[in-house]
Amino acid sequence: MSETGGFDPIGPTESTGPAEPAEPVVPARKSRRLWVLAVVGVAVIASAGAGFAAGTAVGGGGTQPEDVLPDTVVAYVDLDLDPPAQQKLNLVRLLGQFGGVKREYGSEPDLRSVAVDWLLNGSALEDADVSAWVGDRVGLGVSWDPEAQELTPVAALQVTDEREAVSELKRVVEPQQVAVVDGYVVVTGDLFAEFDALDALDGVVGSDLPGSQSAADVVAAGQSAPLSASPAFTALFDRLDDGLVTMYVDGDRIAAAGEQLADTLGLGGPGLSDALDRLSTSGQAGAVIRAEPNALELLAWTSAAPPGGDEPARLTSGLPTSTLMAAETTGGSALVADRWSQLRGEIGAKTFDKAVADVEQQYSLTLPADLVTMAGDDAVLAVDGEGLLTGVPGVGLRSLTDPAAGADVATRLEAGLADLTGGFGITAEGTGDGFLVATTDTYAERLAAGDGGLGADPQFQAALPDAETATTLIWVNFAPVKGFAALAAPESAELIAPLQAFGFTISPDGGGSTIRARLVFDQADAA
Repeated sequence: MSETGGFDPIGPTESTGPAEPAEPVVPARKSRRLWVLAVVGVAVIASAGAGFAAGTAVGGGGTQPEDVLPDTVVAYVDLDLDPPAQQKLNLVRLLGQFGGVKREYGSEPDLRSVAVDWLLNGSALEDADVSAWVGDRVGLGVSWDPEAQELTPVAALQVTDEREAVSELKRVVEPQQVAVVDGYVVVTGDLFAEFDALDALDGVVGSDLPGSQSAADVVAAGQSAPLSASPAFTALFDRLDDGLVTMYVDGDRIAAAGEQLADTLGLGGPGLSDALDRLSTSGQAGAVIRAEPNALELLAWTSAAPPGGDEPARLTSGLPTSTLMAAETTGGSALVADRWSQLRGEIGAKTFDKAVADVEQQYSLTLPADLVTMAGDDAVLAVDGEGLLTGVPGVGLRSLTDPAAGADVATRLEAGLADLTGGFGITAEGTGDGFLVATTDTYAERLAAGDGGLGADPQFQAALPDAETATTLIWVNFAPVKGFAALAAPESAELIAPLQAFGFTISPDGGGSTIRARLVFDQADAA
């Protein structure tokens, strides 16, 4: 076994004995900058092939990446490459539906071959036998040590052969960037050496740029206080199921790190302060990605409340079943009122005011008052699939708002649009419960009726299981555009050929928000 506190990869270890003399390798600057892609990325995807090749193995248990990384990690993503067997099978089958993958690798592709062909070619590990030493789990993160003021990108790779892993990795990173602990190789980087844009700060800011920790320091910090024991981290993932990928962001601590960095480097200012305040307000967020028999899903929870209103969105479910795309949110009027001044400050008063004046003149509107009316308590923007290729497509906005104010806006907006389009028949009108605008009279009638039945459609329900509680939702139906895509761009059409629909929702949940995004595949092919 490895020493608990990590070790110098050049020296001896308990598990491997004395290391053979190694030819000194001084990594090129380019190699250091691409360490995440060339080292970690290749290892992750190649090991995904190894994990899925097991087929029937059931994951779980053992040391996880978050057990060896420290709780100073403020942003984190890991891949569980040995998840439950059913998720492995689901992902293989879903990937096999894409035409390009199926032609080259078959309907149930060997993920190792796909990954190696894509990532190893031209990388720093092109000649390395990654599969000989990489394990089933990997975690990537960014650590901020507030006391030492060190900002460190870090990776924890599970390995089956420590000596071979270290031997390969030390050819592309500096020796002090590699350490071993509990069956993992921990690799660190220097963020300010990874990107030229950050290099440009050197000599401009008021003090030295932050340094980064060595791998041994990261390992020691992880042994003392692992990320897996952080209350914020554990509270998030107690809410989420297992998945193929796990993500974690601590907005509050990232904002604190940004404020500390800005003060140290003399880069403070009102704009940065406002951005950090918004980031702090966003709180903590965690997410998992998982594979189902007919869908890939991202499920997330954040401690921040949903944007907009508290009431569920209820307009999209009444759209026609031919709807190609819809986006709905509640509480839009309050959002517009709250964000208007903020947006003006971010863009700049002079530029913003000129743009607003142009819009007011062209469309006979008064802003932000009319925009508040149009956003309403609940509003949906929709595009219909009928007539998309053969006539004027149905495109419209419907909102639940004050009827009198909606009628007033509609009268002025319709006149402004008629002048702008030379009399083209765009309809804007007040309704008994608000306001709508549409490209055709027929589509305006369908929007106003609100009885199209989309919410009862099985495809809609598969993509949007949280539609009844969501305050924000997005719906995309791929079926109406597949034929057009096949004619216009056959190579690109293969990317959407297996896909049925996409759904996205944000719902209030336990003082925070649940976020769900689902990419649904054709059920017949996914069975």
